[in-house]
Amino acid sequence: MFKFLEWKCDKVIKITGKHRQTFGDYYVELNGMDYAIEVKHEIENIHTNLFIETWSNRHIKRGWLYTSRADMLLYHFIEDGEIYTIPVGALRKWAHTSGHLDAYEEKEQVKYKQKNTTCGKPVPIDILIEEAGMRKYIRDEDGNWKQIK
Repeated sequence: MFKFLEWKCDKVIKITGKHRQTFGDYYVELNGMDYAIEVKHEIENIHTNLFIETWSNRHIKRGWLYTSRADMLLYHFIEDGEIYTIPVGALRKWAHTSGHLDAYEEKEQVKYKQKNTTCGKPVPIDILIEEAGMRKYIRDEDGNWKQIK
């Protein structure tokens, strides 16, 4: 992940402490501008969806879609070597347009055992690329990142 950010950005700083929950995982500098990056990791892309978190703890704390103050979401599928990026503002705009996010069923996250009840909506990656401007990056044979969508 860090290598991808170093490739894409001029400067990368890992966020630690209490600011991480609000602003994401990294601050980066790109073309003279500063951005906060929220990173999500999954082992593999089995269902070709992104899990858009609506509840961090159902009915108690809203999910990162509503609470994160990051500028960019970076979604990483580790084994597939895929990274998807989208400005959080663009994702929210898409999500709040009638017929978009509300078209998908909210599901409880059951992949990982945890104390809180995390819920979200699995949204097809292709939809987010076509309708919300998400970008896809993969590693080539030499281990270099390239944008493919």
